[in-house]
Amino acid sequence: MEKPVNQRNEEVIEEIFRLLNYMTNEKELADAFNERVSRQHRTLQQNFFRLVHSIIANYAVNSEKFGYDLRNEAAVNWVKEVAKIEGFMPFI
Repeated sequence: MEKPVNQRNEEVIEEIFRLLNYMTNEKELADAFNERVSRQHRTLQQNFFRLVHSIIANYAVNSEKFGYDLRNEAAVNWVKEVAKIEGFMPFI
């Protein structure tokens, strides 16, 4: 039986954070993502970056609500700047 979408989403998200937590070289993970994304169907590439943009925009808006400190202050400041970039990525 196939797992419900929200359960699969949670598992994927947890796996990404598990990799970030245990990898000694996050550049290796970034390179693997870049390699894989570049080989995907162009529509999937657009969908992927739409998702990334949404994550960044939501993080920028919600950072005050969730709080931050010196450990993630640079990330919060960066996403707030990136979120200011206007852009539209249509589903084609």
